[in-house]
Parts: sequence; C-alpha cells; structure tokens
Amino acid sequence: MISLPNWVQYARRPSLLITWLKEGTNTPESLVGATITALRAVEPLSNVAVPVTGTFEVTDGPGGVFRWDLGEEDVATAGTLQVQFTATYTTGPSPAKTFRVRWRIEGSL
Repeated sequence: MISLPNWVQYARRPSLLITWLKEGTNTPESLVGATITALRAVEPLSNVAVPVTGTFEVTDGPGGVFRWDLGEEDVATAGTLQVQFTATYTTGPSPAKTFRVRWRIEGSL
C-alpha cells in the first residue's frame, strides 16, 4: 500500500519519497532492478489516465523506496486525483502495479 501526502497545486518541491508496501502489510515490495512509471487520472476519479510527467528514481530497492520528482502537469489539477504506480523488472515476473492511490491536491491561492 502506498499513501501520498496532501499537496498544493503547482508546487513541485520537495520531491516525494514513497515506500511501496505490499497491500495490507508492513512488508516492502522489492524494487531491486525495477523501473518506476505512473499514470494519473485526467480528472478527479476518472478512468481516463495519462502518464505522469515527472521522473522516478529507486533510492532503496530492497526497502521498496523510490523518489518522485514532480512534473509540471502532475500538479496542475486541483482536487482528489488517483495515481497508479508500475514497477517494471528486468528479470522475473513483471510488472507489479499498485492499487489506485488517492492524492489530494489543494487549489493554490
């Protein structure tokens, strides 16, 4: 399970440090050898999704930790959005996907 902090529209810093835990546990999903990508809902709670424009870097593969450097489009829409992360592995069964994660982006003043 992954949780994302509430965010402010248009804010791209700081980067998000995310730990991918296996659903219903405190056990990290191994991200050793994985490349992370993500889709985000075009509108809050829609089934139409587009690729996240930011970049990802696995920072602790065995611990399931990765960093999301937010792209401009990632934080352009205020509301409660959904994000789904994918880990693509170079060996073994692939890919792994998270369940949809709710992400609240508050409108900027």
